[in-house]
Amino acid sequence: MNMASRLPRLLPKSLKNRLIALFLVLILLPLIMLSVYMFSTVESVLQSKASERDREQLFSLKQRLEDQSAILVKTWTMMDQDPGLEDLLKYPHEYEWGDLKKRVEGKFTSISNSFFLTGSQVYYTLLDMEGNIYSSYLPNEPIQYENQLEQPGFQKILNGGEFYLWVTNEANYVKRDVNKSANLVSLYTTLRGNYQIPYALLRISMDYEEWFLRATQSQETGQGEALYILADGNGNTVLSTDAEAKLNKDALVKALSAAVDGSAVDWRDEQEEMLYTAAYIPSFKWYVVKGTPLQLLFAEVNAMKAKFVTVLAAFVLLVIGLTVVLSSGLTRPLLRLQRKMEIVAGSDLKVALPETNSAVEVQSLTHSFNRMVKDIHGLVNRLKLEERQKQAIRFQVLLSQMNPHFLLNTLNTVKSIAMQKDQEEIHDICVSLGKLLESSLNLDVDLIHLKEELGLVSAYMKIQNSRFGNRFEAVYEMDRELHYALVPKSSLQPLVENAIVHGFGHTAESGNIFIRAYAREGLLLLEVEDDGIGLAAAAAKPKRRNNAGVGLSNLRERLGLLYQDRASLTLEELDNGTAARLELPLLMAPPYRKEEQHENGVVG
Repeated sequence: MNMASRLPRLLPKSLKNRLIALFLVLILLPLIMLSVYMFSTVESVLQSKASERDREQLFSLKQRLEDQSAILVKTWTMMDQDPGLEDLLKYPHEYEWGDLKKRVEGKFTSISNSFFLTGSQVYYTLLDMEGNIYSSYLPNEPIQYENQLEQPGFQKILNGGEFYLWVTNEANYVKRDVNKSANLVSLYTTLRGNYQIPYALLRISMDYEEWFLRATQSQETGQGEALYILADGNGNTVLSTDAEAKLNKDALVKALSAAVDGSAVDWRDEQEEMLYTAAYIPSFKWYVVKGTPLQLLFAEVNAMKAKFVTVLAAFVLLVIGLTVVLSSGLTRPLLRLQRKMEIVAGSDLKVALPETNSAVEVQSLTHSFNRMVKDIHGLVNRLKLEERQKQAIRFQVLLSQMNPHFLLNTLNTVKSIAMQKDQEEIHDICVSLGKLLESSLNLDVDLIHLKEELGLVSAYMKIQNSRFGNRFEAVYEMDRELHYALVPKSSLQPLVENAIVHGFGHTAESGNIFIRAYAREGLLLLEVEDDGIGLAAAAAKPKRRNNAGVGLSNLRERLGLLYQDRASLTLEELDNGTAARLELPLLMAPPYRKEEQHENGVVG
């Protein structure tokens, strides 16, 4: 069904409602669409400007964080190029332990003082190759040389051959009274001197959490409180200014995959009602993310929307009220005409409507209604006449059934006489013919079991063999499970008759008729095959009956009435004979057996 045919069903039935629908579709709907477009454009502009501002802030924050990592690298460089420190670490046995420790840790203090403007706490851990360890902090647990040497960062430096290694999000090992942050970022490296031979292992750690929280608090958002998050490349949250806020990592990964430039990206999370902007930090392989609440970003636009919706609702109510008043002036006369029509219909259309001096349209409707009533009276009279004719035809059909019943009773009489005279052949013919007559008299049944249809075929074959001296033999090939498949009554008997009349009727030789039934893909296939003279030879012979071929044409007509286009009957010329194939929908109807249910415990 196309759109043109559906349109009348979608339209309101009354004229008043159609006028209101016309206003809504042609005026209100375009106005709403235009307003939505304008507000969407404004939101897009605001979002673009907010994203640009957030990118600038994130790039500034990103640069400051990279400066912090650069300071750690500079610290490493200063230690690596300090000959005094190299001498202390290469030959620690030449110094007393107290003096050695004081000198090495004094190097830590002097380096930290040279970078006092970093704004974050830096901690040093130094291991020489003689089993000594030096630190610039109070540890959370006692420091042991072997345990420090087993740290994954030091192991990768020693075994991997790398000069340095960044370990982000490392668990804080400083005493809690000194530093309460949960994690640190650490640079693992070696001190090699001029000969590039490692003589010490170095770990420089920075408290990025305290620095990040302090740095984000100093950002001027202009839109209220924003959310800042540090996330790794997989979208997992490393640090957040709001402990309860978690970044949707799937949304971050999706936004990064769609971005042209991987250094910065922004996206909108409708579920959380946040606008996110992210910038990449190469040294740590992190993303610094800023989230701005959409409610704050679009506060002014939402206020404009609320005012617009209020004005629009008032305008719609006003126009609908005017439409109802104007349409009532048009539909009131039609409603009065409708009530009069109901009165006429209640009187069995025996009274006509008065054609008064009303509006021209109403007079035209009244005249058309009176003419329709007159035509209906004529149609009712014709229907009554046809009903009487149908009753007469039914009576004639009942009379026509009297002769077959008389013939059946006569056959039963002959059968009884044959039994008394020991004429078994006559008795069997009477029984077979009686089955065929009983089946033809049962006009209320169109479909019977295949087993019953095969019984009618057997009765027909017995009559024909008695007539032609047992010249024909029927061979049945089928599965017993198909015995209770439903087939049209007298559907195989015409095919068997066609095989005998046209396949063997012109010869004096004996013949075989193969009757097959099998199921395939929800279909029941019935075949009647003979080894007679074939279609071409039978067609060339002169017809012995005027109504030759009526049985097959009647069968095709019955198949069309019962199954529409889901059944077919075809004839095929074989090398030796003819095959008739009947294709039907497979319908199974096993008989009800009360004794089986009793055995299964259903009854009792």
